Amino acid sequence: MDAHASVPGPPPFDWETTRFPPPRDRLIRLSHTPAQWDSSTHAFRPPLRDGTPAPGPPMSDFAARPARRPPRPPTARQLREIARRYVERYIPSVAQTEAVLWRKVRRATGLLRDGSEPAPVIDAILTDFCARKILDDDRLAHALVREYHRRGDPLPKMRGKLVRKRIPFDIIDQALRTLDEALKADGVDPRRQRALAYARRRRLGPWRRDPARRSARREK
Repeated sequence: MDAHASVPGPPPFDWETTRFPPPRDRLIRLSHTPAQWDSSTHAFRPPLRDGTPAPGPPMSDFAARPARRPPRPPTARQLREIARRYVERYIPSVAQTEAVLWRKVRRATGLLRDGSEPAPVIDAILTDFCARKILDDDRLAHALVREYHRRGDPLPKMRGKLVRKRIPFDIIDQALRTLDEALKADGVDPRRQRALAYARRRRLGPWRRDPARRSARREK
């Protein structure tokens, strides 16, 4: 007697009681049905299961809400305080500080609180900060170039970082040239020193942490 003869087979397929998933176009149409804004509860109402919008006020109620009031225009004293805090928190260039001050002004009405033009006030703040060496693009460029050189960044990457800091191009070129001349005067190859610093920082070559793994890769 066959051992598998007593094993019952699968039940017959019933087309009447089996539930199939909805078609793909139905799923897409349901997923793209927008929700409705309920102004009484200040929340969105999801659509019904059949895809029809939920009963209630239309979406135009959400668009009819009052717009947010713009911020108050700053005063000259507030602009100076904004510049001071920005310089203390970051290490910006003159152009970056100027952009921050103009952004604060244009976010409101484009004028100061007394209705005067902000350009003379911003220029006076930047001139004062530059005269007191609070902002100094030349010193900033030389300091950043030395820092990037210690990290092992190549010249194109160093130049790109300084450009993103909005430092003038002539100051960038002068800082890079000064660094290379100082290193060559000491008998050091700048490119080789940057390459070694990069390899040391990324744990490449002889600076790998696992000597056994390094020897295994060398054999390959």
